[in-house]
Amino acid sequence: MSTEQTLHRDAAAESLALARIAVFGMWLWNVSQASLLELGRLPVGLLEPLGPLRLLPAAAWAVLCSPPALLALQACLIVCLVALVLGVGPFRAIAALTCALLVVEQGIVRAVGYMTHGEFTMLYAAIVLAAFPCNDALALRPPRHAHAPRDPVLYRAPLVACGLTLCLTYALSAAHRFDAGGLGIFLDGTILSRVALRAAERGGLGLMAIEHPWLGWIASFQIAVSALMMISFRANLVLLAIFLTELPQLAGLWAAKRRRT
Repeated sequence: MSTEQTLHRDAAAESLALARIAVFGMWLWNVSQASLLELGRLPVGLLEPLGPLRLLPAAAWAVLCSPPALLALQACLIVCLVALVLGVGPFRAIAALTCALLVVEQGIVRAVGYMTHGEFTMLYAAIVLAAFPCNDALALRPPRHAHAPRDPVLYRAPLVACGLTLCLTYALSAAHRFDAGGLGIFLDGTILSRVALRAAERGGLGLMAIEHPWLGWIASFQIAVSALMMISFRANLVLLAIFLTELPQLAGLWAAKRRRT
């Protein structure tokens, strides 16, 4: 039977709840480790607003990048993310507010230095999950109607949508790079040069890969990039396991069985 016919076919409330805990739990770790106050100490002129933040007036951008505002943003995000992980409060309202704050937080974090895309897939997943009943199970305070029958598609659709979004982030990035550079990077040593550059900056196995090219074939893309270029895709590995495997269904069946017994 083909994958499109089976993936997330048996997803239940527990399956979607596992995705909620994983996605917002990773965001909780990410936000709690962010050095927003350090950005607040930089001159505002060094920070370039990105995305929707470009619509802000210069005075509002300056206030947003001040240490008190950044501290309040980080504290509010941590409180909201803890509530989402635990399944407390009106989920959709808190999730919508959290996603809006995450867009602001990411726009500030990426306002200096070169653009990275490590957290984009997590952000897209959070936005998708915010629209669905993710706290019907595995919640400290589930909604009153959590035990009422729901259309199973409400649990399956977000998992499929997040999986499709995750695949699109790779496919569209690859299409853009192929359009910009063609096959040249596979033939002219560009990849090895980037590996050597990252290894010189951060260490790792990159320089060894120059001497022993077979190291570039020892693992999948995600693991190889982490080992050779010291660029971590741990969050994407978790998202791949949740949205492109049957792990949520298996964990959901186990949780449902434990709840019944």
